[in-house]
Amino acid sequence: MIADSLSGTGHQRRAELLCQALLDHGYGVTYLSHALYEQALAQAPHFRYVELPTYAGALDDPAALLAVKMERVRRIARLRGAGVGPFAALICEHYPIGKFYLDEEMGLLRKLFKTPATRQICVYRDIIDDGDLAHADAALARLNRDFDALLVLADLKLLALPPAFAAQVQIPITYLGYLDPRTRRKLLVFGGGGKLNDAFYQRTLAVLRALTPGLPFDSVFYTGGLMAEDAFAALAAQAGATAQVRRSTPDLYAELAQAAITISTLGYNTFVDLLHFNNANILVPLAHNNEQRTRADLLAAIKANVHVIELDDGYEAGLTAALTGLLAGAPDMEGARNFVRAVEEIACL
Repeated sequence: MIADSLSGTGHQRRAELLCQALLDHGYGVTYLSHALYEQALAQAPHFRYVELPTYAGALDDPAALLAVKMERVRRIARLRGAGVGPFAALICEHYPIGKFYLDEEMGLLRKLFKTPATRQICVYRDIIDDGDLAHADAALARLNRDFDALLVLADLKLLALPPAFAAQVQIPITYLGYLDPRTRRKLLVFGGGGKLNDAFYQRTLAVLRALTPGLPFDSVFYTGGLMAEDAFAALAAQAGATAQVRRSTPDLYAELAQAAITISTLGYNTFVDLLHFNNANILVPLAHNNEQRTRADLLAAIKANVHVIELDDGYEAGLTAALTGLLAGAPDMEGARNFVRAVEEIACL
């Protein structure tokens, strides 16, 4: 993996998250860049960091530029003597859609480490800016000549590469979804204890079971401590493998930070917690409780992705429609996971 930027840390941050994803799946990674921001990576097994001198301040000085370039090339060449490689994939963040100052480095990496089985992959963000589009012809020539795949860190249903550019790309383009370091893979259901909530839990669980395995989340029910033992046992048995059923959690706030969707009757404490997060909220105020209804209407007025559903005869249909709509419209945030899968497929790992 090679990443290099003269304009900010975003390129390195993305590249380091991708390195971590590969490491998490048991692959060895050699990372070339002018900076390493996540120092914990340096301690990871099977991770090698090669620091390259920065081009910052050198591009407008021919002598300084040559000196930096020569030192970078020397450091790359030393890898061969250190027994590094061969590589299953040479992965470039951003290049060759811009960052043409990396031409010599990439040429040397190909010469030293590319085998007939090695795949060369470009990983790009969601938008090609005007500066890079101004050099689209040169980028396309490099991309089509030297690369095997273009991976885009975006969700196609939200944003695609410019059609005129994409039409001229002669290698496969794969949209990975967005690269999010925060894991939000939970669907939380909670409403406090007491018999008034029993029907809410049971009917909600029935809907989730009907939608499984289409739900891409780990569903967790928090019933509170007041639910009767027999009701709790019956709910856990009904859940089976569909969901985990728990009394409580030491830190619901931390759980909410990992949740993509919540379904709740919206007590006061939950209302306050949900104000902090941009996850989707399905609110089910109980019919006897005008406090919950007032609070649900307020949250729906000030937050996006909030649905208010009555626990009446139409509850199952309403909840199914809300969940289906949220899943259809939600952006794909699994960029890291999809990146690893794409690399495995391209490189036949």
